[in-house]
Amino acid sequence: MKPELQSSHVDHVVSAIKGVIGAAPVAGPIIAELVGTTIPNQRLERVARFVHELDQRISALETKPSPEQLHEPGFTEVAEEAMLQSMRTPDPDRISQLATLTARALSPDEIRAEERLHLLRLLGELSPIELIWLQSFHEIRTMGQNDFYDQHEEVLRPISRTMGQPEHVFDKGALQDSFKGHLERLGLVKPSLEIDRTTGIPVFDKQTGKPKIRGYDVTQLGFLLLKEIGIEIE
Repeated sequence: MKPELQSSHVDHVVSAIKGVIGAAPVAGPIIAELVGTTIPNQRLERVARFVHELDQRISALETKPSPEQLHEPGFTEVAEEAMLQSMRTPDPDRISQLATLTARALSPDEIRAEERLHLLRLLGELSPIELIWLQSFHEIRTMGQNDFYDQHEEVLRPISRTMGQPEHVFDKGALQDSFKGHLERLGLVKPSLEIDRTTGIPVFDKQTGKPKIRGYDVTQLGFLLLKEIGIEIE
């Protein structure tokens, strides 16, 4: 984004926020002043980036939305949630994903705005690392050790937890397990169990007593979320 355009967006956002809050007769002027002086500039710049990218995506829609559509409660609720999430993330890729999902709320398809709000909140629960893992379960399973793995090898490299390893290795392994478990709890992936070829029943881990997980498959909900944030899935 050009600096002058970014500054312009920030000025507009600050003015809009202060104007709305300042309308409250008692606490409004005080809070408006706090908004203008205490909200970090970087957060306002993130909102400015989100507004800029959302504007680009709405302009690129095949069917241009009417002013009435832009003011419908469903869309404004999605836009509000996306804006709040954009304030909290320093990741420009995440801001682009938020803008993409928000613009899709104006598309004439079968997914209602309140359903996209659910997807948006699911996205808000994922860290950038978890989103890499989600995409990897499709990319690596279908494409093998491809460019995606090479690009994110530091995140995706399996952690070997054999006896005698330093404690920090087990810490890293615990974090990897947590990322995958969180995706499973959100319904975005499902485990693929290791099956004994002779008996046809799952193989159990002697240490944990749980079935061994061979890998994970992306669920339909997981694919939908990836699609809605602009990640192309073949």
